[in-house]
Amino acid sequence: MRKETNHITELLKNYLQNNLSEEESKEFQSWIEEDDRHRELLEKFKQEGHYLQDFLFLKNIDLEKSWDRFNSQESARLKARASNNIRVLKIAVCILIPLITVFLSLYFHSFQNRKDEASLYTAAQNNAILKSSNSDKVLQLTTEDLKIGSKEFMDLSSQVINVDDLTNLTSSEGEAPTILTIEVPKASYFVLTLSDSTKVKLNSNTIIEFPERFTSNNRRVKLKGEAYFEVKHNMGLPFIVEVEDTEIEVLGTKFNVNSYQNQVVTTLSEGEVKVQVVGGDGVKLRPGEQAISSAKMIDKQTVDLDYYLGWINGEFIFKYDNIEDILSEISRWYGIDIVYQGDKILPTTTISGSIDRNASLSEVIEMLEFVSDIKLKVKKGKLYCINIKN
Repeated sequence: MRKETNHITELLKNYLQNNLSEEESKEFQSWIEEDDRHRELLEKFKQEGHYLQDFLFLKNIDLEKSWDRFNSQESARLKARASNNIRVLKIAVCILIPLITVFLSLYFHSFQNRKDEASLYTAAQNNAILKSSNSDKVLQLTTEDLKIGSKEFMDLSSQVINVDDLTNLTSSEGEAPTILTIEVPKASYFVLTLSDSTKVKLNSNTIIEFPERFTSNNRRVKLKGEAYFEVKHNMGLPFIVEVEDTEIEVLGTKFNVNSYQNQVVTTLSEGEVKVQVVGGDGVKLRPGEQAISSAKMIDKQTVDLDYYLGWINGEFIFKYDNIEDILSEISRWYGIDIVYQGDKILPTTTISGSIDRNASLSEVIEMLEFVSDIKLKVKKGKLYCINIKN
């Protein structure tokens, strides 16, 4: 579906630029004629295009269902932002979104010139701090991919010397390996490669603890927050992720672990993992399956991998998500606290779609305001949320 949508988008762009080849012209005309809704959609783009500037980063909404909803309110016109026709705007967005990228270069000005306080908040950056069990010094990390045990790491560790005891990040041969901790604050992410070549991508507000080298009968790390693991296969040395009272054991695979909301959510994209809670039963996962563990219980289900792994691909992906959950994610990614002003009875309307994680906070606020019954404003370093639903 996404491939087909992207192709139609390209055709529409070329059409608007009067740049269709003879073959593309026939294909585009065929698409227009195959369904009256396609022709109406094209007219909507021509007539209502200027209303779309605040939705550049929302895409992939269910077009069929949204069109039916739109037809029931066809008589309403798109009005100004805070008008009584806000619900019509929501529906129009759902209809026009699949071809939204056409307007990125053709019609709309950039949001980068916004002068409000929200424009000061950029997307998360590559950033973390490193701590060592052998040193009380904290080292700031900005490298794209920190490889534990590499020459780069050795050079780095030589800088982390505690003058009092002359110890650093690495241990001598024969000694117990140094325990390292990497903390990724809000508005940040970080990628590292462990000593066994396992790659880990850490989301914002995440902590991982691991030895500088693995020497026992397993490879064990501790996690708090969210991370995506690409584990190096080793039949004789299981890889274990310890998250609260849950353990995920693998030999070699790719999976995501999220413990932001008082439960551990393990989502498998490749290979096989075993998820077990302390004192409870375990379950095995296959690609596309997810385990949710809390209170010594585990539930297993089949899920949409694109939704749960969107952050790996640089997207916020929403699938019938409520505003409060979305704002929690926005808070971590942009490093800003959320303040609910007045009555915190948020609307029940859910949002589906996706936003580029490189979008500025201003752009995200514009989108969220227009597809929900809330008002968002950044003031003195906080994001205020006001429920305006009548």
